Amino acid sequence: MPWSQTVPFEWPCDGFTVIVLTIDKASAAQFNSTILSLEAKTVFSSAFYMEAITLDATTCILIVNMNMENDVYGHIKQVLLELRKQLSKHAECSFTAGIGLYQADESSISESYRQAGIAARQRLLHGYGREILYDETMSLAQFNCAPGKYGTMIINALEAANINALENALILLRNELEKLNADGVFQTMNQLINMIGTWLLEKHAVDDIFEDGMQAWYAEESVAETIDELLTQLYRRAQAIINYFEEKKNEQDYIAQMLSYIDEHYMDDIDFEEVSKNVGISYSYARRIMKQKTNQTLLETVNAVRIQHAKQLLRDEPALTVKDIAASVGYHNIQSFNRFFKKSEMVTPSEYREHSMPSTSSQTPEV
Repeated sequence: MPWSQTVPFEWPCDGFTVIVLTIDKASAAQFNSTILSLEAKTVFSSAFYMEAITLDATTCILIVNMNMENDVYGHIKQVLLELRKQLSKHAECSFTAGIGLYQADESSISESYRQAGIAARQRLLHGYGREILYDETMSLAQFNCAPGKYGTMIINALEAANINALENALILLRNELEKLNADGVFQTMNQLINMIGTWLLEKHAVDDIFEDGMQAWYAEESVAETIDELLTQLYRRAQAIINYFEEKKNEQDYIAQMLSYIDEHYMDDIDFEEVSKNVGISYSYARRIMKQKTNQTLLETVNAVRIQHAKQLLRDEPALTVKDIAASVGYHNIQSFNRFFKKSEMVTPSEYREHSMPSTSSQTPEV
């Protein structure tokens, strides 16, 4: 809002510059904006008339009263460097300073504040610990990064599970992002995430890839402070997607290995922990993919293999009793064998054998 209040004291100089100080890496900072504001008042008061306002936990505003002189912005930057030096005596800290342009009278303080806020957001491009003077190009909407082009490159790399292609795409993307202003970077990255998220939702189960869902990705983006952080987030999420795809490709091989193991050991007391360990995956993962791929549990799969071998023995080995066959395929008692067999074939083993044996009348008489 334009400055409309009566100034509660007399400013000795004609003009003003506003500086917005924002704490870098706020979540890990060892100090807050109140400390920053108090230290700034002490340091700046030796060079300028000024007031400091604490805006929130991470941001404070300096209103500097001064006359326009040669290299006044250079002088301001020198004082900011001294502020960094003083703060470093107390804690490991970093802040970014956005500097608004000089305004000739107090009615334009709000304009300098607007400019300082825009300059401070350019931390996204310039990195931490900088003094950034506003210029008009920062206010231009520069959204010409063609996010669709880079989104397609990234999605192609993800579908191919190609880390090298992904890294090359991110290098090209970074080069384009550095040409934009801060708002343009956020606009581009948001469109990219939307594009990747839409593709995932159409073809895959997002919750299988990200335990925290897509919303957490958007939340991460909103608090990122530099391009490096944005691209690191994107790379980390992309790696999770690629790992998921690679895991999916391996699942068929895991299933084949488990079936092979079961086929070799079906007559034994099978330890499913041992089956999964033999394949090289966790028991919970083995259970899940077996159910997903075959629509059978591990126990149902073992019983199906045992029943198939039992059927062959019932047909081909008439000298073996049903009890012998039950024991040979891994059942310790005839009752369990009968129960599982009937559940599978709808008849008892004895009935199956009777129906499978060729009738005497149909046999070709010996010559």
